[in-house]
Amino acid sequence: MYQCKFCRYRTASVKLYISHYKLHSNLNNVLYPCGIDKCNKRFSGYAAFNCHLTREHQSERPRNCSAGSINTDYTRFKLKPKCDICQQSFNKIKPFQAHLRIHIKCNITTHCPYLECSSSFTSLSAFKTHLSRYHRIQSQAPITSIEANQERDNSLYQEDSVCNEEFEDGISESLDTQSLYNRNLALFYLNLQCKHHVPSSVLNVIISGIADIKDLDKTHLKEKIVTELSHSSFNTDARLLESLDKAFTADLFSQAHGENGVLKSDYLRNEFYKKEFNFVEPLSVLLGFDSRNVKRYCHYIPIKDTVKALFQDASVRNQYLKP
Repeated sequence: MYQCKFCRYRTASVKLYISHYKLHSNLNNVLYPCGIDKCNKRFSGYAAFNCHLTREHQSERPRNCSAGSINTDYTRFKLKPKCDICQQSFNKIKPFQAHLRIHIKCNITTHCPYLECSSSFTSLSAFKTHLSRYHRIQSQAPITSIEANQERDNSLYQEDSVCNEEFEDGISESLDTQSLYNRNLALFYLNLQCKHHVPSSVLNVIISGIADIKDLDKTHLKEKIVTELSHSSFNTDARLLESLDKAFTADLFSQAHGENGVLKSDYLRNEFYKKEFNFVEPLSVLLGFDSRNVKRYCHYIPIKDTVKALFQDASVRNQYLKP
């Protein structure tokens, strides 16, 4: 099982593990752990974390699976016994790949040399990219290692599929995805306002624009779903349309900014910041009017409130009590 460092979320799916960390992508000064056995790499940003797991560990077998003790490096994809085009056999992977590149150079559509992969190629660059991205581990192994594992893997295939199905949706342990989403989105807004000096009035315009675009996307997607279902002779009755409407209005962004949303206004956002992040709101002081009769302000952060917020942190209190 892959355990999130920042909350109680657990899953046996690498894909879901990567996706979940998007909910923590705006945290500051944190390291994202790889989470894969025997890989101790950590990353200072979500983009690097995502890139590493996607490239290096996308085909890992789930941990704590009953088949997890088996060496899975060479069993995810089984190599074809011979070339599909000319039926020539090979006992090493590298010569096999070099042979297929010759067919591609001759403008012959060539299929991936692995049985479970249905990809086909007409260009060398696409072929090389595919092997590097999806079959990197297999390409580094001798064919004998792969063949030795193929029979053993067949007996595990069904068991592994059951394991994947069991954990595919992740285990949340009462995890509130909406709350995590609200925190992550609030951190994003707070970064815009405090680090990039985006005024609250501009932030409101950004939020309103995103909401309008998302509404257009949802309307278009709903129409596409209804069209596809009608083409497949699926009964698109009123109940289905009502269910679609209900589902589309329950997205996380709409919930955060809707009628009861905690981020729908400047006031509510500031209250959320104070509650979740011990945020101390800057106070504005009117300086007067400029030559064009426009009000001018300065801002300051109350020192007393800042010290109070600082001591809300347990580590600060411990250092104060036990210097």
